[in-house]
Amino acid sequence: MALFSLEVLKAKGGDCFLLHFGRPEDPRLMLIDGGPEIAYRSGLAQRLRQLREDRELDTLVLELAVVAHADSQHMGGIVQLLRDLADERARAEVEIRELWHNSLDALFDNFAGALLESAAAEVGDAAIGLEVPSAGLSREASTVLASVGEARSLARLAERLALPLNRRLGVLTSDLGTVALGGGLELTVLSPDPELKKDLTATWERELERLSSDLDVAGGAAAYADASAYRLASLVLVAQSAGRRMLLPGDARSDDILAGLARAGLLADGKLHVDLLKLPGHGSDRNVNADFFAAVTADHYVVSADGRHGNPDPSVFAMIRAARPREPYTVWLTYPPEHLESASPTGAELRRVLRRETVRHIAEDEISIVIDLDEPVLG
Repeated sequence: MALFSLEVLKAKGGDCFLLHFGRPEDPRLMLIDGGPEIAYRSGLAQRLRQLREDRELDTLVLELAVVAHADSQHMGGIVQLLRDLADERARAEVEIRELWHNSLDALFDNFAGALLESAAAEVGDAAIGLEVPSAGLSREASTVLASVGEARSLARLAERLALPLNRRLGVLTSDLGTVALGGGLELTVLSPDPELKKDLTATWERELERLSSDLDVAGGAAAYADASAYRLASLVLVAQSAGRRMLLPGDARSDDILAGLARAGLLADGKLHVDLLKLPGHGSDRNVNADFFAAVTADHYVVSADGRHGNPDPSVFAMIRAARPREPYTVWLTYPPEHLESASPTGAELRRVLRRETVRHIAEDEISIVIDLDEPVLG
């Protein structure tokens, strides 16, 4: 019997998943994003320790760790994990065999560098670290600069640990395709493809040419990056094992996801059914539309969000329901509906929509929930 399940961890407003695969006698793990730094100690770090102890291992092996895109809500926990591994005692407890890091520097030829130089000229060298001064910078600008600093810290830590970085990640060499990870798991990289990278690079060249380097403009440039390049450049992965599929699109936009599925030959008459779909952009309706949910259906829909920024959007669940009016499916949440209701500006509407769904969520006293694709679909 093959193992193939997704463990969803509480990650505040970010993403953090453990993909379990292999066989019961040889279980394997893959980490997809690490959530924000604030959730690391009580989330990912604790769960990795539990798994190591439960399996009675000296060292817990992560076959692959993936950072979908350069955003502190996705990579902060992985940065902290690598910092822990820089300590010899912690390094003996967890081993990462390969890291995929979809950094803006790698994708866009000093894309991040131009932004940092612009900001550093005004706010000082601290802009290139993790402590970004907020004075004079918009919230979006501070967020993006912090993410860039974390991304560079991640790369430096990977080098310090001699961790293989992007060894088989074709997206950075314009050669998208499928990687056999062992243990029966195959990963197909759908996006960002060379044309998307080319379009985003050209857009940034025009934007940086138009803008001067004063502080207000630096904030505007950062806000633009947060709205487009960071999210649009998300890694989009299809994980497959024993005939089951998961679609894991990071924060990509639905048209780019569909284009990647088409390029990979995974659409039949424009449609695809997967066992599990992680909703892009934390369930935001700015990343998806009704056409996407009509084209891509799933038995399990996973939402990693805590209500902040209005995520998940009630309209997204309405789109799913419209696409699957009579078929059973399950919605999985990282936080219970009552938490989302209190945290979301659209809480009342969200509660009304979720009442119509079959919902499972992480218990208040737990840090994760496991979605086993061999379990019956609820509806």
